[in-house]
Amino acid sequence: MVKLNKTTFLALLFCFLIIAAYEMQLGEAKPCTKLSKGWRGLCAPHKCSSYCIHHEGAYHGACLKNHHSKHYGCYCYYRHC
Repeated sequence: MVKLNKTTFLALLFCFLIIAAYEMQLGEAKPCTKLSKGWRGLCAPHKCSSYCIHHEGAYHGACLKNHHSKHYGCYCYYRHC
């Protein structure tokens, strides 16, 4: 069996911990943003967030500029899609 000195062991342990931390970050689900399915009318930030939380199961909502027009829409933030 190969004998490892203390420095080699610590270096290998350090590499293992770095790789493990990197892999955990890759495995985390990224949050996504979707236009609210039920929101109607002008977007009010507090009301939009409340609507997304209570009616669409999101953890947050915000008024963001719509990609196709100059108007703001209510977008809901989900932990994962």
